Amino acid sequence: MENKANYTEYFISGRKGQISFFVIAGIVILITVAAYFALTSLKEIPFMKPITPELSFKSFTEECVKSTAEDAVRLLGVQGGYIIAPSLSLDTNYSVIAYHYYKGRIVMPYAASIEAELAAYMENALNFCFSNFTEYRKQGFNVTEAPVKANVVIRDKDILIEIDSATKLSKIDSVMEIGRYSASVPVRMKHVLDIARAVNIKTASDPEWVDMTFLSSFDVKIDVIPHDAENFVYSITDSESLVKGEPYVFLFANSFIVNKAPVLNLPLSITLEEGLPAVLRINATDPEGDALTYSDDTAMFDIGQDGVISFLPEIPGEFDVVITVEDTHNNRVSKQIKMIIE
Repeated sequence: MENKANYTEYFISGRKGQISFFVIAGIVILITVAAYFALTSLKEIPFMKPITPELSFKSFTEECVKSTAEDAVRLLGVQGGYIIAPSLSLDTNYSVIAYHYYKGRIVMPYAASIEAELAAYMENALNFCFSNFTEYRKQGFNVTEAPVKANVVIRDKDILIEIDSATKLSKIDSVMEIGRYSASVPVRMKHVLDIARAVNIKTASDPEWVDMTFLSSFDVKIDVIPHDAENFVYSITDSESLVKGEPYVFLFANSFIVNKAPVLNLPLSITLEEGLPAVLRINATDPEGDALTYSDDTAMFDIGQDGVISFLPEIPGEFDVVITVEDTHNNRVSKQIKMIIE
């Protein structure tokens, strides 16, 4: 029995030994296979270039141009297509927004003027950005600065920005030049401007009506925000145009000629004599010279189209009468007078 017990214990220990051996062997095989595939894949992936002054200078240039361009395009959007807001602009709590329609005239900018403003902004801003070579000077580089020339093209799906600068950083064993460089901002500015122009043409054809059905027919979101009685702000949000990862917003303002209500001049009371024909003329004028219509709330008389009241007072007493005058733009004004018949 003792020998059997020893044999059994050995058999179990032997199986433990077998299990440990196979586990170790499996791990070795896995490591070998992984190493093989890793070495194979390395042949297909180029090694990363080491960080060098040339590489960091290129990254610096790219970031400078990209960031400046995005900031400029965003500024254009909130100011109605201008870097420097024109005199015909609406001052709001959000920004100074250029008018695109002003009291009967379409005054929105064209693509060519936007390209010119954006190019001028890029030149000024990049000259400042590229002058920040302190770290390179600390590394012993000589900096030869040259002005930046910029060209901007508004295309169907983006804004192309091309720059050229002879600014150089040189050292004994290295010369780096900005040279020619181009970047694009994925904003459909041409499309947005076409929509804005269509909205303004529609406004000019019927300035007293905002056609929401028409505004909703475009592939962008258009909001109309009343600023006051004379000014509206239009906001175009294009989800297919992105600046810094956010949908592009383009604002413009429209200023309308507000038709004023008629002016009605009436005395507080009118005294008439019973049984004697009475002829009265309503004294009313309109600031824009619109045609006027007259009405009242009494059965004693009617007012003619020329504003004349003609009737025979027959019932003595004091009567409160409301006279109303209305122009062709539905602007109306009413006054109450006391008509005394003695």
